[in-house]
Amino acid sequence: MTRESRQKDSAADEPQGEMAAASKPKQGVRKKDLTPEQANELRSRQRAIGHELRRIFDDVTREPVPEEFLELLKQIDGKNEG
Repeated sequence: MTRESRQKDSAADEPQGEMAAASKPKQGVRKKDLTPEQANELRSRQRAIGHELRRIFDDVTREPVPEEFLELLKQIDGKNEG
């Protein structure tokens, strides 16, 4: 395959028009480039995500350990002792 044919093939694979802009990955935005309002919104979203993750984690840690899992741990402990 020649260089020209590879370029043509790759150009044909790229989306055209509005689809091209929508499918390209967005560049990361640096915090220093944000307006104060945008920075506040970003911090607010990050706080909300953190609170939700903590809530979910707390719910999981309060769940009882399944009996089958406890039995497996006992079996492992017995093998390690013997």
